[in-house]
Amino acid sequence: MSETSELIDLLGEWSSAEGPLYRRLTEAFVRAVRSGDLRTGDRLPSERRLADALSVSRATVVAVYDALRGSGLVETRRGSSTRVSGAAADQRTPADGRVRGGQATAVIRVAELAAEHGVPLLEDSARAAALAPGQAPPPIAAHHAGGTVLTVGSLAKAVWGGLRIGWIRAPRDAVTRLARLKALSDLGSPLLDQALAARLLPELPALAPERDRIRRERLATVTRLLAERLPDWRWREPQGGSVLWIRLPPGTDARIYAQVALRHGAEVVPGATMDPTGAHDDYIRLPCSFAPDISAELVSRLATAWAALPRSGGR
Repeated sequence: MSETSELIDLLGEWSSAEGPLYRRLTEAFVRAVRSGDLRTGDRLPSERRLADALSVSRATVVAVYDALRGSGLVETRRGSSTRVSGAAADQRTPADGRVRGGQATAVIRVAELAAEHGVPLLEDSARAAALAPGQAPPPIAAHHAGGTVLTVGSLAKAVWGGLRIGWIRAPRDAVTRLARLKALSDLGSPLLDQALAARLLPELPALAPERDRIRRERLATVTRLLAERLPDWRWREPQGGSVLWIRLPPGTDARIYAQVALRHGAEVVPGATMDPTGAHDDYIRLPCSFAPDISAELVSRLATAWAALPRSGGR
């Protein structure tokens, strides 16, 4: 930790807490360590430099560092700086709401690796709220036992695309910092949207079955149209979400087809955009949540583009 200003951001609004000044600051350091914001080996500013930055006396910072050393969270070697100790990692606690254990999956292993290397993990669960109860898997944070996991959701997918309001669940300190940064960025979300969100959030479980029914109907429409107009394409119907992952016939370069489709007024995402290994160069990502009339027009344009593809060298 070389930047004092960055450390001050990590400590959050510690001065507004209750109790003696040195205790408030000590507790802020403890939270930063246990949440993973301060990691093993991070260097802390000198006593004088931190005191000047926080506008507190040097005696206050001395008391804070003494308390942190006494609890094993930091260590100071003779002739060296004060750093977060290796023992601090053993004192990290999971955020509220996390459940230890759970089935070991590839996703959880990614979370474990992220925690091991001190990388915050962001899980986009925007579509989970639109699924019927019991269909959405539990969030990663429900299984993860370490590190920082941030889970985000949105009403745009669960209710209406025009309601651009989302939420985030994360360790308290992370949420506090994010809220402060958001306020500095845009001064807050529209009040009307927030009021609608507050009314709708408790109703999401009741709305989910109807939204899921609509999703399934629109998925059935798209897959039927594709089977009729483009029978050589292959896909697996998703259990959730609003896109199809479609494999084009062997030898097709999806990037070329995407360009041809764009010239016919249909935009698709080629697999190479999301996989640099080349393993999905013959795949495209296609939305399947449009209204029936839009889906019909989309598939018609895709079929026209497919018919034009041989002259473009894509297959």
